[in-house]
Amino acid sequence: MMPDIQKSIDAFKKLPGMGPRHATRCVFYLLKTGENDFKDFVSALADARSSSQICTTCFRLFELRKGTSEKTDSPETLCDLCHDPRRTHETIVVVEDDQDLIAIERLNTYRGTYCVLRNVATEEKTRNSSDLFDEQNIQHVSKKLKERGVRELILATNPTVEGNSFAFRIKTELGDTSIKITRLARGLPTGAEIEYADEETLREALERRT
Repeated sequence: MMPDIQKSIDAFKKLPGMGPRHATRCVFYLLKTGENDFKDFVSALADARSSSQICTTCFRLFELRKGTSEKTDSPETLCDLCHDPRRTHETIVVVEDDQDLIAIERLNTYRGTYCVLRNVATEEKTRNSSDLFDEQNIQHVSKKLKERGVRELILATNPTVEGNSFAFRIKTELGDTSIKITRLARGLPTGAEIEYADEETLREALERRT
């Protein structure tokens, strides 16, 4: 394999769920596509990268509104959900990834805000994805929740061993508090990921949270 092509394949293999064979197919597809299509592909990614940032309140990845400042903690660094006066900040759903947030938003029934754990971790430059459920992250989330005057915290972490452990640890970290802590109902099977749940299952899990 030519070094530059192998380097490209290795880069694609870093994507979630991308094995060697699929990575190879993607690289060769892009190499053989038309010049304009290839430039459009690269340009679209570059534009998305440059216009996206993490919300300073919920840590959601969002597209910066055109013509606004990127100054930290300014109103312009709030995503459209946190900026929306119709959303309540007294109820927060804690999710692992942006994809889980999108899945819940697709239901059009939840009117609160969020906390995206994966992006809390990426705010700290010295940390990596394996730190999603570490103690520092839990303490950081707990501090944010107390500062925001939250009344109900809905823990929507995936029903895996790690997700269940986080739910227990965040309850312990919050301690004696007036915040109501609930979890998604067991409509979601153990080991499943929220991102791939069908809408009816996810809707019931959210409505029947315990």
